[in-house]
Amino acid sequence: MISARPTCPGCCPAAAARSWPDLHRTHPLRSLLAELSRVDWVTRMDIARLTRQDTGRLVAQLTGREPDEELLTAVYRRAEGNPLFVEALVGNGEPGTGLPESLHDLLMAGSKAPMTCNIGRTPDP
Repeated sequence: MISARPTCPGCCPAAAARSWPDLHRTHPLRSLLAELSRVDWVTRMDIARLTRQDTGRLVAQLTGREPDEELLTAVYRRAEGNPLFVEALVGNGEPGTGLPESLHDLLMAGSKAPMTCNIGRTPDP
């Protein structure tokens, strides 16, 4: 159930989802996205995939050095413009070492690590 008004003053909920064309017509997220599009305080922002050049810049930032053509080609092909996948593929700064067979395996391996977050509450007015 989605509230017509935000229930937490000062909170800014955020969500990320694949683009509409990437979702199968029966995917449950489609109905949620359709419902969210009717809520007046929800703003939809379409973010383009990274270009090959952008991917190269991100790899360079993560590793501290410019990627060679072979590495850039491999990361760009596997990440498909998704910055999360680029970061996961590059990993600890030793890109290209021991990459799993699929991005699913890559993400599942990362999900086994303990996750922590710090959510602060905004002061009441």
